[in-house]
Amino acid sequence: MCPLGIIDGPNNVYLIAYECKKSQFCGVLRHYILSEISNISDTQNWFARDNNFSIKEYADSMFGIYNDGTIYDVEWLIKKPKTIGIAKKYLFHPSQQFIDNPDGSLIIKMRTGGLQAMSSFLATWNGDIVPTKPKELIDNYEKLLKNCLDSIKK
Repeated sequence: MCPLGIIDGPNNVYLIAYECKKSQFCGVLRHYILSEISNISDTQNWFARDNNFSIKEYADSMFGIYNDGTIYDVEWLIKKPKTIGIAKKYLFHPSQQFIDNPDGSLIIKMRTGGLQAMSSFLATWNGDIVPTKPKELIDNYEKLLKNCLDSIKK
C-alpha cells in the first residue's frame, strides 16, 4: 500500500492509502482500519506521491468516513421547529450552510459524497430531515426505506 494520511473517524481510525500494484504506480484509494492491521513490513518499494493530494480536502469531501467517488451539491429540508433547533447546533459536514426559508423551514446545503451513508444517516432522523437534492440522493434514500419496509414484510 502507498499511505497518504490518517483520518480519525467516529468509530475507527483509518489509514488512507492507495492499493499499489507496482512500486511506483498507485491504484485504487482505500480506507484501512488501523486496529485491524496486524502485520506491517517494509517492502523496500517506493511510490510517487501525488503532491496535489490533500488529506484534508479528501476528508472534507466525505460524509462521515464514506465517499462514493462523486461529489454532489446536496440539500436537505427540515420543517419541524424542534428539529431545526437541534440541526442548527449540529455539524453535519464542514461545507454545510443553513438557509432559513420564509415559511420557517430550514435548508441545509453541503458539497459532499457518500450518498449511501448519508441516506442511512437521514433515516435515523425519522423523516424530520429529508433529502431534496440531488436526485441520486433522493433515489438512494427511497430505495433504502423501501428495502427496510420489504424486509419487515418477509
